[in-house]
Formats: sequence, C-alpha cells, structure tokens
Amino acid sequence: MLDLEKIFKNIRLEEYLDLSREVTLLLLENDEIQTYDIEEACYISQTTVNNIIRQVRESMQKSGLRLEKSGPACRTIGSEFDKRRFLMQLLFPKDCDMMEEQSKKNSYFQPLTFVEINGMVDGTLAAMGLELDDVYLRHVVVSTAVSFQRYVNGHMETEKHEDIAINEDNAAYCFDKELISQIYNKSGIRFPDEEFLSLFRFHMGAFREKAIRRSRNA
Repeated sequence: MLDLEKIFKNIRLEEYLDLSREVTLLLLENDEIQTYDIEEACYISQTTVNNIIRQVRESMQKSGLRLEKSGPACRTIGSEFDKRRFLMQLLFPKDCDMMEEQSKKNSYFQPLTFVEINGMVDGTLAAMGLELDDVYLRHVVVSTAVSFQRYVNGHMETEKHEDIAINEDNAAYCFDKELISQIYNKSGIRFPDEEFLSLFRFHMGAFREKAIRRSRNA
C-alpha cells in the first residue's frame, strides 16, 4: 500500500531543496542582493527567505565563505575559488547522477551547455589517450563547467595562485591547455592566465599518476 504521507513529505522536501539552491545561486551570482529581491525572484515569503539564509550561512562557513546580512542587504564574502568550489557542491551534490542533475540547470550553463562541456572533456582525454576514474572525471567536468560559467557571468578569478608549481609536461597542464583551446574555438571566449591557473588547480589531483591510465587505443 502506498504511503501517501511519506510521498508528499519527500515531494515537499525536494521542492524546498530546489528553492534553497535557487536562493543560494542568487546570493552567489550577485555582489549584493536585497532580501525583497529574492522574495520577488523566487515567489516566497520573507520568513522563508530568512530561514533559507540562516541555513545557507552555515553551509558557506564550512567552505570558507561568509554570508553577511545588514538589514535586507546580503553579500557573500570569500575567494572566487572557494565560491566555485561551493557552487560545485551546490549544483551537483555528492552521489547524484551528474547528467540527470544538469538537465535541471540548462538555464544556468550558457552559452555552452553542460553536455557540450562534458563532450569537450571526453574528447580531450580521448585525444590524449587518457582515461580517468569516474570520480575524477566527474570532478573535472563539473569544475570546468562551473569555472567557465562563473567567468562568463563576470566573476573573474583574481588570485595569482603563485603557490602552484607549473610543469608543462604535467598531464593536467597539457589537458587544460587543449581544453581551453576547444572552449575558445566553440565559444570565442578566451581564458586569461588567472582563470587557467584556477582551472589547473582544480584539476591537478585528478591527473596524478595513480588516478590516470592510458587508454588501450592510445
């Protein structure tokens, strides 16, 4: 027999989680936003907005971010790298189906869709004769899509990432050079050095010797 009460609770929870993600995106994509603008954009009450903001503030703190609220004005404080890392977790929760999740967010990823980014990552790896384990491949696809979109949306990386040792023979370095070349050819958008280094920083761990393997066709 169907447990209708449980089903409706699950539906309401999913709707609330989607709403929470929508509010969080507004907080991240705007340098400053008023709570009444969030209410209007999401068609929710001030009480709901304030409840979500309290929960988001706790989540952001765990990622090195700080959500400041002065009256109705809200600002997210932190490095662009940390904001992107937080956004990756927000849009693609752990253990979710990556392709299923992206289908809900087509309006966010523009002008390149998530599917196009995923295809370019797969194509670049294939051209290099490399394969990544699923967990690393997922990380590379998601971090590339989010980083590109943040840059397109005007949230530019300003850190120099001077602590990163660059080796031009490094697999991640070669991969990222080819990948951003494909992104440029497809979109006409070129990554500046700070953006390249930020992307490289996201990808370094995925291309460690233990994490990659040569494809049989290489």
